[in-house]
Amino acid sequence: MSILHELRAQRANDVLHWPFKITGLTKFLGGFLILTALITSVQAAGSVTLAWNRSSDTNVAGYNVYYGGASGAYTNEISVGNATNATITGLVQGTVYYFAATTYAASGMESPFSSEISYTIPLPAVATLWPSTAVPGVVDAGPDRAVELGVKFRSDVAGSITGIRFYKASANTGTHVGNLWTSTGTLLATATFTGETASGWQQVNFATPVSITANTVYVASYHANNGHYSYDNNYFSVNGVDNPPLHALANGVSGGNGVYAYGSSSIFPNQTWNACNYWVDVVWQIVLPGVQLNITPTRQFILTVNGPVGQTYNVQATQDFKTWTTIGTVTVGASGSLNFTDTNAASFSRRFYRTR
Repeated sequence: MSILHELRAQRANDVLHWPFKITGLTKFLGGFLILTALITSVQAAGSVTLAWNRSSDTNVAGYNVYYGGASGAYTNEISVGNATNATITGLVQGTVYYFAATTYAASGMESPFSSEISYTIPLPAVATLWPSTAVPGVVDAGPDRAVELGVKFRSDVAGSITGIRFYKASANTGTHVGNLWTSTGTLLATATFTGETASGWQQVNFATPVSITANTVYVASYHANNGHYSYDNNYFSVNGVDNPPLHALANGVSGGNGVYAYGSSSIFPNQTWNACNYWVDVVWQIVLPGVQLNITPTRQFILTVNGPVGQTYNVQATQDFKTWTTIGTVTVGASGSLNFTDTNAASFSRRFYRTR
């Protein structure tokens, strides 16, 4: 026997005689590992929660989780002790990561890797009313008094407004302030534009994203010190603008649209003229629910979902990531969370979940 073959035989012999079940861990980790992406804002890095049921082997003292950017190439290791879940943060959105786990004994001996799973950290969902290629019909309205210019809008689903946009003529100089209001004039957020370009679309982000409710009218606006704003007459007279889930409302849906108010500083814009579009926009981001998984001794899976109050989610399950079946519909209560129990989990050898 060659030296290489002797080494291979010795390693195989070591594995067979380790004092805890390697194959058992490999089987249930491969079958019951659950992944959930948690993203809180546009700037935040992604995170993934891995969860598994506890090994019945009394020699198992804890678990290690390994991950990296290529299959089988695990550049990071996390020891989670005897916990049955681990949250990995600081992951790059849009990147595929590969995960595997091991058990270890009190002596320090460690099992081989479990079966590998991969997951793509999703990009945050951002939508605006108009694309950056949109150009007003009248770029420069000429000089005027200081004025607040805005648009009424709503969203089909709950989310967050992270900022305000407006189209700028080169003569539209001075300091600009972006504002978000309720339909009745309560100011929800404000921010001053910085680093503006000479013309074109400008954007400012709020210090903290503002949560908005589905199917509720809000007003986005900005203050122009000396006029020279952009506009299109009769833009909202018949139709609104639909870029689901966002909608700029047509005239008559919630009063007039294309709103303004004169004032030396920001003021709620509550006047309209000729259903005029002043080319004000919002930056919207979906609120992704935070999901936790707990497993009962009878192998019932309990999903706890944290999300916007009143938001309804479909809970879906799959065994192969190809066919997803809706197994329940749940609504977030006043506490900001809900629990969903999959009483049929024990009937499956493997089960994966998602909310939509």
